[in-house]
Amino acid sequence: MLQADIPVSVAGSATVPDVGRLRVLDAALDIVVAVAIFGELAAVITDVLGRTLFDAPLLWADEVGGLALTIIAFIGGAVAYRRDQHIAVRVLVDGLPAGLRAPMHAAADWLVLETAVVCFVTSFPLLISRWDELTPLLEMHGTWLALPLTVGMALLAVYAVARLL
Repeated sequence: MLQADIPVSVAGSATVPDVGRLRVLDAALDIVVAVAIFGELAAVITDVLGRTLFDAPLLWADEVGGLALTIIAFIGGAVAYRRDQHIAVRVLVDGLPAGLRAPMHAAADWLVLETAVVCFVTSFPLLISRWDELTPLLEMHGTWLALPLTVGMALLAVYAVARLL
């Protein structure tokens, strides 16, 4: 059984059934994050080996690493939220009576949704301003380094809505 086939739990409450489209999205995001992780790992190991064995660093490894880390942080963070694998401090909520826990978890999901929408909307000026920037070695538009933020916030919003439904 794949991880995407398992119903997603909502912070201690009843499980939310997977929607077919969300399972496809989950699988695609797993691939994107896995490629970013392995790309980061390959760039770092190759750079270290190049420095150690040949005294020749790979200067572009920092640019690839920066892109990979933003993908891992923002898109991987949305995936972790979807699977309820994100870090959460529940000391206060777990101390509440059982009848108040579900509304508190829903309030947290509403807060995630609100934050994600605000960050998504405010990230567009960042994307636009970074378009004219080019990375020094790969000459990649700076927008590519900021795009995972925008995509990650859109994913968080979609997943928060799915959890609230």
